[in-house]
Amino acid sequence: MDSIPRIQKITATLLEEALQTTRKRGEQYGKEETQGDIFQDTAEIASAISGNMHEADDVHVMFIAMKLARYKNQLDKPDAEQDNEVIKDSIIDAIVYIALMEAGRLTRNEQERQTSTTPEDVQPRDGHPMQGRVQSC
Repeated sequence: MDSIPRIQKITATLLEEALQTTRKRGEQYGKEETQGDIFQDTAEIASAISGNMHEADDVHVMFIAMKLARYKNQLDKPDAEQDNEVIKDSIIDAIVYIALMEAGRLTRNEQERQTSTTPEDVQPRDGHPMQGRVQSC
């Protein structure tokens, strides 16, 4: 008998395919540093079109919802088993969008930690805030 349960194998396979998809899309769409910009740009365009404010996370949620709706619609078809690849692709894409949304959140949190200042960051310990700084004219 196999030591890894079938469900775990299927899950591991789906996650590995999601990772491969993420890498492939990264090669297709550009550097990692600019991938988050795509979701922010999409949010800004959607905001301009709808007149409502949208954020990058809103775009992620919409993309995830679209993939899950596509998954459900495919399952509802009478010949759903013939569309196994479409069903699987919808799930893989939803996993990727969920992972990208979380990566964006973690990145934003890290950036906020790096850019936040405390009084200790601003004030030198030995006196005046400008002490030791060279000012150019």
